[in-house]
Amino acid sequence: MDARQLVVSIRKRGLSQEEIAERCGLSQGAISHIETGRRKDVRATTKDSLVKLHAELATEHNAEAA
Repeated sequence: MDARQLVVSIRKRGLSQEEIAERCGLSQGAISHIETGRRKDVRATTKDSLVKLHAELATEHNAEAA
């Protein structure tokens, strides 16, 4: 998944751009640019943070479903 797909997936789980930004150490504007495709070249650390958050939310969702 690229950064945009990660943000879109996280947003579908109910987090706002501001919440994603706070949890990943970014600005809300940066998340907006990633989500809309205006920012395609993200740093590896940014993508790693998004991957980690996505995985945490998936784990939480699986725990709730059990």
